[in-house]
Amino acid sequence: MRRLALLLLPALGLASVAAAQEAPALGIPLNAETLRGVPVTTGVFPADQLYKRDVRVQAYRLDDVLGRNVADLARLAAAGYTVTFLCSDGYAPRAKLADLLGRGGLLAFADAEAGEARWAPVSYRDKPLNAEAVGNYLNWPGGAARKPVPWGVVTLELKPGN
Repeated sequence: MRRLALLLLPALGLASVAAAQEAPALGIPLNAETLRGVPVTTGVFPADQLYKRDVRVQAYRLDDVLGRNVADLARLAAAGYTVTFLCSDGYAPRAKLADLLGRGGLLAFADAEAGEARWAPVSYRDKPLNAEAVGNYLNWPGGAARKPVPWGVVTLELKPGN
């Protein structure tokens, strides 16, 4: 019996590693269904990189959006999951889930001062961006270093880490 147990232990370890590597990705499209019930807050993006001014925003807390849509978020963070921010222009920055939680990230959907346009038109690298292109804009009011700051975010994708 001991021999059988010793033979099974390495196999079980390999099975759990393989299962973790095959764990499915979880996509959260940012739409009315996934944002239903998520509280709206206001915040300020100081000296914003896109608008080159302080921007007072209406937003959802990133932690609230993830918590509303992901069961057992803390376990996934501890397991090394990453979040990829899929953007409408193809940009897709990625960060460790554990590095994002509790850092104050705001997923802004409007400049509080832009009126019905939601976002004032702006240019980035000489490319004009309208309100639709800016869309959901992730930023970090506390100036969290080395965190993604994408705009036009359409989907949050959670995947097991490498």
